[in-house]
Amino acid sequence: MIDVGEYLTKKGYSFTAVTRPSGVNYIMNCPFCDDREKKFAINAETGAYKCFHENNCGVKGSFYDFQKFHNDIPERLIKPNFNTIKPKVYIKPEVHGHKPSGKVLQWLSDRNLTEDAIKSFKLGMKNENTLMIPYFKQGELVNVKYRDINTKKMWSEKNTEPVLYNRDAISGTELTICEGELDAVSLAIYGVNAVSVPNGTNDLRWIENEWKWLEKFTKINLIMDNDPAGQKAVKEIVTRLGEWRCYNVVLPFKDANDCLKAGVSDKIILNCIETAKDFEMTNLTDTSYFIKAVKERVKNKNLGAESPFRGLDRMLKGFRDQELTVLSGNSGAGKSTLLNQFILTLARKGHKSCIASLEMPPVAYLEWMVRQESFEGQLTDRNIEDVLTKLADYVKIVDMDSVLTGKELFDYWEFAAKKYGVKFFFLDSLMRMELEGKTEYTGQKKLVSDLVTFSKKYKAHIFLVAHPRKGETDQKTPGKVDISGSADITNLAHNVLMLWRTTEEARKKAEDKGKTVADAVLYLRKNRTYGMEGRILLNFEYQTRLYQEVQ
Repeated sequence: MIDVGEYLTKKGYSFTAVTRPSGVNYIMNCPFCDDREKKFAINAETGAYKCFHENNCGVKGSFYDFQKFHNDIPERLIKPNFNTIKPKVYIKPEVHGHKPSGKVLQWLSDRNLTEDAIKSFKLGMKNENTLMIPYFKQGELVNVKYRDINTKKMWSEKNTEPVLYNRDAISGTELTICEGELDAVSLAIYGVNAVSVPNGTNDLRWIENEWKWLEKFTKINLIMDNDPAGQKAVKEIVTRLGEWRCYNVVLPFKDANDCLKAGVSDKIILNCIETAKDFEMTNLTDTSYFIKAVKERVKNKNLGAESPFRGLDRMLKGFRDQELTVLSGNSGAGKSTLLNQFILTLARKGHKSCIASLEMPPVAYLEWMVRQESFEGQLTDRNIEDVLTKLADYVKIVDMDSVLTGKELFDYWEFAAKKYGVKFFFLDSLMRMELEGKTEYTGQKKLVSDLVTFSKKYKAHIFLVAHPRKGETDQKTPGKVDISGSADITNLAHNVLMLWRTTEEARKKAEDKGKTVADAVLYLRKNRTYGMEGRILLNFEYQTRLYQEVQ
């Protein structure tokens, strides 16, 4: 998904961001006239532009017009049509601390933090062993973080807003982000205004919460810790904030405070920032870079997120990131029902999903999902409100009832990945996609290839529903070759699942022999990572709309 700032950067324009009543505008020299006074403004959100040299130029238009002027095929600026969610309500803490003294003050002094810096950042102490770090947003106290100076234990006030530390001190269109609050204080001593992430590198809720505020910055310097964990965090943050504006700053020591304690000069720190590298060529590396990742893969046995079924997990070992799972099956087998069950299981484990269900409106499958989650036969208003409110943080919905192009689909999904950190994506189904290519098969190959590329870029797992070939008998247990369309659908997929509903004929034959059969069978027909294939038997509970594994 391209935005206005990214497009201007690609075209080589130099611009600054200014907040106006219409929102953030990028100000630069007008490309339509001989302007050298930066009289041209283009809205960062809508792409609408105007030259304020009224007598000489005065040109104005849309982002579509702007792209046509540059001889580009216009790309629509998408405002993803996700279901509206009520803004979260956070608690503003009411705490009282003391001016640092004794062991806390000595602890800060040992880190070469000056009295002026301690006072400026309003650092305090809760008791003789606990440092208090206040967070402000627009002048209001929104969080307090604590650090035990003896054990390194850190914690925050409960239910507070995840904001960037020291955000109120930032002005202009360049932002520097570091990993710890004391690093931000240290950078201020060096003469660099910086913010810090609030809860380390594994908690990126601040990106979603600060999304609108972050939009105005056209350059973002990332100073994460100079260790494997810190540099791993850089990649995730860059993917979500946008490679076009991010730069990687590597300091001589692990972090800014270590540099301050070691006596590194202002000149060296500023030079590290000024010579920071962009992220255009970060994919070219050597084998040593992957040592830690391979060790983690072996240690963790390459396990993914759990499915609702133990039998499937024994074979597949969970749904891993950077993989594509294709789900097919006979008509009416319950593929959408099964996907809903996957989504609910993921949500219970704290994983976020995004659904593009193009074959039924959201209200239809959400009603089904509420029945599955509430475990009650009769729905009430309270059931509906409770379940959908609980799922709001974990399920995003592309609210579209028309055929989608690949470009439109990835615009929505990129937004969900970047802003909300979504890692599981569901497309139901391939038949509702408008394909690009001279033939249907080449269009399918391109789309599925793009899905795999997307999964790798955003470390996501994608589920794709593909229908079976027409004319195939329901008596035949399905295989990969029974999926309608190009063979590349299953060739490119990492996993292939086939859901087969037991027919009345098969059920009657079993009953005649005094046997019972399962309502459905879920076949694992491809398992690229582990190679194990097999099946699990499922019974369908009508009241709860859930598949239950037959043990």
